[in-house]
Amino acid sequence: MRPEFREIAAGAGFTEGPVAVPGGIVFTSINRGMLYRCTFGGAGAVPFAETGGGPNGLAAGAGMAVYVAQNGGRVVPTRSALPARPSIQRVGGGSVEVVSERAYHAPNDLAFGPDGRLWFTDPSGSTKSAAGPQPGRVWALDLSTGEAELILDGPLHPNGLAFGPGGDILYVAETLRRRIFRLRQTAEGWRHDGIFAELPRGEPDGMAFDTAGRLWCAGSDGDCIIVFEPDGRVADVIDLGPSFPTNLCFAGPDLATLVVTVPKGGRVLAAEADVAGLPLIAEPAR
Repeated sequence: MRPEFREIAAGAGFTEGPVAVPGGIVFTSINRGMLYRCTFGGAGAVPFAETGGGPNGLAAGAGMAVYVAQNGGRVVPTRSALPARPSIQRVGGGSVEVVSERAYHAPNDLAFGPDGRLWFTDPSGSTKSAAGPQPGRVWALDLSTGEAELILDGPLHPNGLAFGPGGDILYVAETLRRRIFRLRQTAEGWRHDGIFAELPRGEPDGMAFDTAGRLWCAGSDGDCIIVFEPDGRVADVIDLGPSFPTNLCFAGPDLATLVVTVPKGGRVLAAEADVAGLPLIAEPAR
C-alpha cells in the first residue's frame, strides 16, 4: 500500500525535525528559529517555542519536553532575533535552556541511545558550501554529567540518525556521499561497521525504522522517501513531487501515522503507513 499524504501544516518556513508528542507532533522551522506543534486534523501549525538560531532535529524528552539540535543559524539564515550558538537545547515547561554548548560545528539530528545518552550528528558547513566537503562528527551526550563523547570524526555531512531494532546498531546518513553507514556496539565501544546502503535517488536526511525492520529515509533533493529492507536492499521509492523532504517520524497512538517535513511550501505531510513505526528509545529517568 502506497501512503496517501495529506497536508497538516503549511507556510511554516524551512520545516524539519518532526517528533511525536501526545496528540500530535512538534517540528522545527530552521529559518524562523521556531518550534511548532500541530495535530493530524490539518488545523495547521501553532507556535510551541522560539529557540533562536536554527533549530534542526528534535528528540522527545520526558513529559512534553523536547531536545533540540541547535545549529546556531549556520545552515540557512534565520529570522529570529534571539541569539543561539551551536548547542543542544531543552524546551519544556515554557522555557528554553542550553544543556550542552562547546566547540560544536552545527548539531543536526539527535536520538536517545540504549546507554541513556543523547546521540547527535554534527556536520561542518552546509551541503552547498563553497569550501567543499568538510568532515563532521557524531557525539554522545550524557545529560546527567554534561560530558560529551566524540564517537566518530570524519564523515562528510553526517545528518539523520536512527537506532535499529535491538539498539546495538546506529544508522547514520552521510549526506554528501549519498549513503547510510552503520556504527555497531562492541566490547571495545562503538565502531564503524560499514555501509548499509547507497541511495538510488536524492541525498539522505532524516530517518526512522518501522516494526518490520525497514528503514525509511527522507531523500531531500530527490523529492522522495526511500524505504530500505533490513539487508539494505531498496524496498520502495515514494515520490512526493516538489517537496525537498528533510525528515520523518512515525506518530499517533499506535505509531502508524507517517509524518514528513517538506520545506517547499513550509509544509508537514501525514499518511497512514502499512506498518507501525519502531518505538524510539525514551529518555531515561533521572
